[in-house]
Amino acid sequence: MLKIGSTGIKSLYIGGQKIKKAYVGDKLIFEDHIISSTLGKTWSQATGLPLPAYASSYNNLAFGNGVFLASTVPSKPSSAILKSSNGKTWSTISIGSSASYAGYVYFANGKFFYTRNKIASMRTSIDGISWTAVNMPSAPTTYWGIAGNNNQLLAIDSGGSGKCYRSTDGSSWSAGATAPAGLSGICYGDGMFLAISGRNGAAYLTRDHGSSWTSVGTGPKYPKNIIYANNRFYATGSLKSYGVKEYTPKTNTWRDISIAMGDDNSSICGFAGDDKIILLLTNKCAHTSRDGGVTWTHTDLPTNTQRTNPVLGDGIFVAVNYTASEKASIWSA
Repeated sequence: MLKIGSTGIKSLYIGGQKIKKAYVGDKLIFEDHIISSTLGKTWSQATGLPLPAYASSYNNLAFGNGVFLASTVPSKPSSAILKSSNGKTWSTISIGSSASYAGYVYFANGKFFYTRNKIASMRTSIDGISWTAVNMPSAPTTYWGIAGNNNQLLAIDSGGSGKCYRSTDGSSWSAGATAPAGLSGICYGDGMFLAISGRNGAAYLTRDHGSSWTSVGTGPKYPKNIIYANNRFYATGSLKSYGVKEYTPKTNTWRDISIAMGDDNSSICGFAGDDKIILLLTNKCAHTSRDGGVTWTHTDLPTNTQRTNPVLGDGIFVAVNYTASEKASIWSA
């Protein structure tokens, strides 16, 4: 249920058409695939995102250098992504790969990285249009999870094999220390990398670019994604029962923040945000916090459907519904 306060109501218009309801404080209003936010002044409606030829669904999202990229799961030998500069209109970009494995896109250290299941090579790009092949020392069991900044990049095998490679430029990679077994998610923040095991939620930290790993307790199992904001890491599994948690490196403590979801027990899409706002998106609701995860507001989405991980870029949160029949979900922040 969406609860609206009573201290100030404003009418919304898009293209001359009045959108019902209004807002107070942090409450987000959703109308079909038009998703608006009191946190920003722009109101947007996404156009449809037709899947590229031979793609069966969308996979994940990344933002960097003013560009949103959406990766796909090909159903035949083809690799294509979708690109947008505003989260509203999208175009198809061919990666030029002949592999019919799922693709994943990341942004780190000023570059996009495109990696595929069980394929050793990756591709890198600055603008999401022109791509350069990069050979890794070996193939991952599943796909490479990539994170980094400030000339420190790490790639771990999200299949949990313990393979770990590091780079300073994203073009040349060398082996780091063998990572703890089972790692399936990684994130960079404030000079350190946090990685979490998909098997049991065991969390590990490296401050020396993957030369050594230190156990730092237990995060969520089967991590959907990890972000860094407010001097903390936020991580979630795909279900509330797997854990929705916050990790503070300064005190080496984990805090359960499943309260963020209220009575929402739907599947979790992931976290997105920065030091000003954090979003926890599920198939059913958008949960936001502007005080570092202490208090949360909850907004029902118009449909309960699977979505990609959300991303925040240029003041816009973006999430794409998995299937071709759905439109992108766009809102300002």
